[in-house]
Amino acid sequence: GLLDITGSQRVTLTQLAKAIGAEDSTEVTRVLAYFLQINLLYNVPLILIFFVAAPQVTRVLYGSPTIGLWAGALAFTQLTDIPTQLIGMVYQARRTMWQLVSYETGKVAIGSLTTLTLLARGYGIVGVIVGTLALNVIYAGVSIWRYRQAAQSDALLPKWPVLLRQLPTAR
Repeated sequence: GLLDITGSQRVTLTQLAKAIGAEDSTEVTRVLAYFLQINLLYNVPLILIFFVAAPQVTRVLYGSPTIGLWAGALAFTQLTDIPTQLIGMVYQARRTMWQLVSYETGKVAIGSLTTLTLLARGYGIVGVIVGTLALNVIYAGVSIWRYRQAAQSDALLPKWPVLLRQLPTAR
């Protein structure tokens, strides 16, 4: 994502593919928990800083904080993208490319159609931003559900409760 300076997605994908290839469920759990942990530890503070700083910067540059407020709101998509990134990496590491391509293409297509529809109906940039946020929240929920489905069909993947219990100690 835009504010992801950790490289967590690339590292996680490599480590996840190795763990799945080795059929090591303990390592799969550790890798996925670490991905969630690092994204929450780094992205949440960055998003909060961005949300506070962006309006101040745009106030100085443009005389109004409005653009910065909307940019700050869009930064929250970094949090809603975490489940979507997680299931995308699972699909890729498991080599279920059809699921990966159809899911990611579906998100782009729905996002594009939503944007065009909102603009055509006259909602302007505010409508596009609110629509983007709403779509990302919906996709986060769908991604959580899809991961649950994947974990039910693949014994290597931890169920959500197991994965979430590992967050405090993930390394």
